[in-house]
Amino acid sequence: MVDKLDSSINRPPATGAGQKPVTPATPAAGNAPARGDNADQLSLTDSAQALRTLQEAVADVPLIDELKVAEIRQALADGKYTIDAARIASKLRELELAR
Repeated sequence: MVDKLDSSINRPPATGAGQKPVTPATPAAGNAPARGDNADQLSLTDSAQALRTLQEAVADVPLIDELKVAEIRQALADGKYTIDAARIASKLRELELAR
């Protein structure tokens, strides 16, 4: 898979932890693009393509479970929702200790 790059985006490439940004290499004489061919191209590995597919799938998932919110809202309105303060405190403590 080959994608054309959009050079109008002026931001540095994202890198993972411990990775260095990739800088364009000067092509060797035999690998130089044909004269007049200024289009940059990017070839993605199978792993990168799979990651892109996952990112697109996750982007379509809503951040808030509207059904769950509606259920809790209704339970609160009906007086059927009980709050377990000890459980909340325990979970907050776990979050703080995980830092």
